[in-house]
Amino acid sequence: LHTYATAPSVTMTPAELEIMIRRLFTLEVPMDVIFLVLLVSWMGVLRDEKYQVFEFFAGVARVAKVAKLLGYKTAAYERDFGKSSKVRGKRSPMDLNSNAGLVLAISLILAGEF
Repeated sequence: LHTYATAPSVTMTPAELEIMIRRLFTLEVPMDVIFLVLLVSWMGVLRDEKYQVFEFFAGVARVAKVAKLLGYKTAAYERDFGKSSKVRGKRSPMDLNSNAGLVLAISLILAGEF
């Protein structure tokens, strides 16, 4: 995870989490996904971060860099950011198809300012 600006802030309040869960119900999101979002929110992976701009599949993170220059709190997410080892058959921890990558992606979304 490449973080371009950080600032201490509060976590998602219970009221904000309830609004998010209600939106997921309204969108008819499967219960498994809603349960996963709840579990990740309780883990508190990015407890002290709030982001205004996310860039998923960032590549070289151009959008995040420009947003940071404009004063936004940004986060860029790219599978290749986690490729520190070239071990054959080992996934990047940033891969959305891996357990760690999915938890991190959901945590980033939960750390957004709504």
